Amino acid sequence: MGIVLLGWGVVLEERPGVSHLLGGVKSGDPACQATVDALCYRGGLALQGLALVAEILARCFEVPDHIIDIGRIAWVVLSGGAAFRAFGHAALGRSRDGP
Repeated sequence: MGIVLLGWGVVLEERPGVSHLLGGVKSGDPACQATVDALCYRGGLALQGLALVAEILARCFEVPDHIIDIGRIAWVVLSGGAAFRAFGHAALGRSRDGP
């Protein structure tokens, strides 16, 4: 799920470029577009940060035990990853509702 959040964050952050690439409709209100671009940029950066931390915590389970022994702190790693994913989902829900 962290990879999906990361990808969505990149798309949000690069909204003007993606819109131009896909032939987005030009709005008659440039101030409104600038506001939307700024909101998408901030939301995209937040999602990228949350997704990266969530993925790093989730990938700790793939590291061999002789490098990082997480046997005793597995619940901390899982809880941290779940919390950052929950923050990412909340950020997505908030961006859907508007500012």
